[in-house]
Amino acid sequence: MSDNLIKRNLKNQIEEQLSNIQFTRETHLKASHRLERNADALNWIQIVLSAVSTAGIISLFLNDTITGKIIGAACSALLFATSMYVKDKDLLTESKKHRATADKLFGLREEYKLLLATFESKDVSLLERSVKNFIERTQTIYDSSPNCLSKDYKAAKDSIKKGILLVTPDDKKNTVPKTDGDGDVS
Repeated sequence: MSDNLIKRNLKNQIEEQLSNIQFTRETHLKASHRLERNADALNWIQIVLSAVSTAGIISLFLNDTITGKIIGAACSALLFATSMYVKDKDLLTESKKHRATADKLFGLREEYKLLLATFESKDVSLLERSVKNFIERTQTIYDSSPNCLSKDYKAAKDSIKKGILLVTPDDKKNTVPKTDGDGDVS
């Protein structure tokens, strides 16, 4: 196989990997945001339930109505259930893990873009080693990353459709820095 054909195949592989990394990064960012919103919502739910439970208990001393007892007991039970759920879930830590994965993928994405920007100035053997190295590093990041939910993938896909992230084959050219004739990034 000629060097030109090999280089063209390597460039296609690098562009595909770059697109995959961008999509995966966006997915982890969406997962991180979702978990942060959920943690915030659960905290507010606990605060509200705690306030209503406390008000229900205070109302028992001030006026002995059945409605106050029922509302206080129901809110106390919901607060207990919410606390038990939150006790075993550390949503903010999970969010930070997704963010760390996204940050690692960002660095790798920038290296891929630099490789593409200087692609023409590199020989085939160096490109093959670089691609192999990138694949191994990408796999290491994927192996240590938390799982995303289908809703995170859908949210990432929606962002891409809205043009927030450019990863379609036609848009790949727009994600790669322009180079001058010597292969230097301009």
